Amino acid sequence: MPASIAALLRRVDLGMTLLCGDATERLAAPIRWVTTSELADPTPFLRGGELLLTTGMRLPTSKSDVLDYVARLDAAGVVGIGMGIGQHLAFRTVPPRLVHAASGAGFPLLLVDEPTPFIAIGEAVAHMHFADETAALAQALKAQQTITRAAVTAGPGGVVRQLAALTEGWALMSDVSGQVVHEAPDGTSKKHTRWRAELGRLRGGRSTSAAVSAPGEYVTVQILGDGRNLRGFLVTGRDSPPGTAHHSMTNVAAALLSVALGRGVVEPEFDTDYPDSTFDTDSAAALVDPLVRYRPYSRVPLAHSVQVWLKHHGRFEPAAAELGLHRNTLHYRIRKAADLIERDMDDPSVRAQLWAALAAPSQAKPSQAKPSQAEPT
Repeated sequence: MPASIAALLRRVDLGMTLLCGDATERLAAPIRWVTTSELADPTPFLRGGELLLTTGMRLPTSKSDVLDYVARLDAAGVVGIGMGIGQHLAFRTVPPRLVHAASGAGFPLLLVDEPTPFIAIGEAVAHMHFADETAALAQALKAQQTITRAAVTAGPGGVVRQLAALTEGWALMSDVSGQVVHEAPDGTSKKHTRWRAELGRLRGGRSTSAAVSAPGEYVTVQILGDGRNLRGFLVTGRDSPPGTAHHSMTNVAAALLSVALGRGVVEPEFDTDYPDSTFDTDSAAALVDPLVRYRPYSRVPLAHSVQVWLKHHGRFEPAAAELGLHRNTLHYRIRKAADLIERDMDDPSVRAQLWAALAAPSQAKPSQAKPSQAEPT
């Protein structure tokens, strides 16, 4: 649940009361940050999206000055004011002039009674941000795994179709010349053409991606290749600005499609369901072989450890917890895996290639085993 004034009002432990502004969209607007200020004009120090908390120590005394105060906060993009009152504060009740100014502007004004410290409101918003980011990360990881499965079972066409569905927009893949190889939904390349103007700049190597926006249309273009050879483009579009999850899914799809293009398995055909062999999973399995062969003499399930680490998007703490290992032990295993396959595990295309191989039905999933005596713990 995004942090908002509406969400804070549902927190009974905070005891906050909305005095005015209940009809404004700001109640549901995301709170970017909680800040405390007693300045008569705090706007030079704000960026927008803040919930401003104050005890009113320097609140102007005249109605016109308070109107100006609220108007400045409104123009600065502040989502609302929280007014702290109490026996030991500047005001025991919210000043009528502030209520009048906020009400007239349709600006949310909240009463924060003395038992509630300002820091508790900041902590509540921080917890909401953390929960929201965790949920978004979990969603992104699940989406990445879905895209990878589509690569294994349906090839590049499946990746493009799955990406379009997951991002709630459209997607297409083209070769270097701009010829569309796959698109979803059908007819996308005829309806959306603005991306073509970016290809010349991207072919020149001056950038690896581009963004094009217009009212109701947000388009991203990403090159496909291994960093040395440009092999095509991945284009996505939607009617609202893309977020972190969108970029994460697009990066995984681009890595998988780059692998496919590097193997020369993509042909410019439409409405074709590629067989399982499109991504040449037997050759991705060859990449995993050194990890599997490492186990018999080490008793270390290296392939399984790498798979769990990839499932957690390369994050060591949750992966180590799932495996029942010390973080340092998992660090050692990932370094060992990188040495065995002679690849950079920080390379997104290597991670995508490994994940595709480990997710293939033919790849047996080793069971958990105790660390060997050679492993650091």
